[in-house]
Amino acid sequence: MANIAKFGFKTLVATALLSSVAQANFLDNTYIGVEGAILSTNIDASDGWRTDDPSDVIGELSLKFGKDFDIYRVWTGYSYKMESSDKSGVNDSNYSNNEIKFQSHNIILGAGYTPSINDSFKALIGAYAGVAITKGESIDTANNGSTEKVGDTKTGGIFGLKLGGIYAINDSNEIEFGLKSDYTSTGLEGYKNRMDYGAYLGYNYKF
Repeated sequence: MANIAKFGFKTLVATALLSSVAQANFLDNTYIGVEGAILSTNIDASDGWRTDDPSDVIGELSLKFGKDFDIYRVWTGYSYKMESSDKSGVNDSNYSNNEIKFQSHNIILGAGYTPSINDSFKALIGAYAGVAITKGESIDTANNGSTEKVGDTKTGGIFGLKLGGIYAINDSNEIEFGLKSDYTSTGLEGYKNRMDYGAYLGYNYKF
């Protein structure tokens, strides 16, 4: 009985050690990050109701988790594109204007080529794709001041590109910055295509 107990104890210790090593190897060069962006957003209004397409300047906030393989890295994350709003005239003499509002939640998976420029700076050429959940709202204002509101939420796809740089402050902290652009298929009737582009700035903590 004593030998069985000793064997069981050694097995538990060995399992715990192997688990710790595996966890340490998994976390090696992984990172978590936060990112903010200022984007110009443009919606393709294909229904012909408005006299021009909706556009606005919005903010985007992102969280991500990734792994650095030196000359390339992969990541997954979540981003929230804040509400955009734009008013326009309409092609109907009974109405004075139309207002379109959009916001979206995105789950993405990305990869980037990161060649070293020097010991503390890398270039970044990346692409990402994922799922976009877009909430849209259309508000028509009649000449008499009354309003008609229609809203919907649809799931579509998002595909984007990033071009920038990564500056390593030290082994655990880095700043990421650059330009990004992405295309979203919203799935919303009459406003199915969305294009965003702008500048971003982020911080990553590496394990």
